[in-house]
Amino acid sequence: MELRQLSYFVAVAEELHFGRAAAKVRIAQPALSNHVQALERELGCQLFIRTTRRVELTRAGETFYARCVGILSEIDLSAEITRAVAGKTFRKIKIGTVYPATTGVLPAFLAKIAPQVSGYLHPYCQRQHRRHYPQPGKRPDQSRLHPPGGKHRLAALLLDRP
Repeated sequence: MELRQLSYFVAVAEELHFGRAAAKVRIAQPALSNHVQALERELGCQLFIRTTRRVELTRAGETFYARCVGILSEIDLSAEITRAVAGKTFRKIKIGTVYPATTGVLPAFLAKIAPQVSGYLHPYCQRQHRRHYPQPGKRPDQSRLHPPGGKHRLAALLLDRP
């Protein structure tokens, strides 16, 4: 079993479409299918239910997906920690935001308080949240969603003020 196969499997599990998953991982669709089939042979079970119209995870596939996401996340974290120990720190954070925050004060604020952190701001609305981030490993590190016109408001504080 190779890490590459796990990455390919995760892509198909997240897209539930071999063509889109192949584009996501930049590999030809037939090659992606071959890798997934080899993984299924090695595991001795079917990970996907394939029809001409759709792709679904089996129960075994759901379990394997959760484990693969954890494994791949641990590998990414291990690489980041190793770079940090070597003095080549590169930290990143994903933040889900509503549109005005994506282009306004938030990027400047993050650059000021944590210049060593690479931020990725992803604009979306609450309805899109579940569709774009159905799996725990792919959700933003932080997001705060409230219904439009709700009681919650944003409060801003100046950091350089005594």
